[in-house]
Amino acid sequence: GANNSKPPPAPGGPGSGGPGAGPGAAPPASNAKSWPNTSGNQIDILTLKEGTGPIPGGQSAVEIEYTGHLPSGKQFIKHREVIQLGKKQNIKGLEQATTRIKVGSMIKLWIPSRLAYGARGAGNLIPPNADLTFQLQLHRIVKQ
Repeated sequence: GANNSKPPPAPGGPGSGGPGAGPGAAPPASNAKSWPNTSGNQIDILTLKEGTGPIPGGQSAVEIEYTGHLPSGKQFIKHREVIQLGKKQNIKGLEQATTRIKVGSMIKLWIPSRLAYGARGAGNLIPPNADLTFQLQLHRIVKQ
């Protein structure tokens, strides 16, 4: 039984991440700085809490809770509701995000104007060409 040497510390354990740590050893906060990535004109999702449930299908009805903010930082909505996906009843960016996350997830979501309300805006609430930021929680799938 000569082989009783301790296994090396796991990567990411105490003591790692110092100078000279290999690639990938950046602290997790580093990706928060680059959020949102606005260059691709696509939605950008920052996962705050990964859910453990299923991912809704494109025609599901889901219960979500969200807070929406304008580029100025002004909150324009806070709501919990059941939405029907795949029927063009919601802004595209919201539907895209909902069908990419698991039930129980909480995300920050950046939606470029073209996947939100576009040049029309929405009444007095959303100015034209506004990129929107949501904090979104997916509670459950009402109908898959």
